[in-house]
Amino acid sequence: MALPSRLTRSQVSQVEGLTRSLRDLSRAHGSNPQLSSTAANLATQFLDLPGAESVKQAMIIAVAQQRLQAGWCAFDAGLYRPALYHFAHALELARRAGDAYCQALALSYAGLASVEHGDPNDGLKML
Repeated sequence: MALPSRLTRSQVSQVEGLTRSLRDLSRAHGSNPQLSSTAANLATQFLDLPGAESVKQAMIIAVAQQRLQAGWCAFDAGLYRPALYHFAHALELARRAGDAYCQALALSYAGLASVEHGDPNDGLKML
């Protein structure tokens, strides 16, 4: 499927909606890290599209939230490296967007994954 030539609010809404749907599915039926990771990778492609600055900013945050969802699904499945990968990407995107709340979530989730994975000192620093 080809990407559109310009980023619009419609694509932002689609990524946000997909993130909510994946979160709801995870809560109802358990995590699916492969599905969430694929969705995050596909959503990331939108970041390269031209568009209004406000729409691009909203997409950065939407993709960061999608990365958080993918990371949480990986963490829930015991896949710590993929979880940390997604959390790191979410943190970078949230930093780029200046979204302090999303940054705090990314660090908290990465901290929990690090503690669980056997690196409690680093994990506690992130928390």
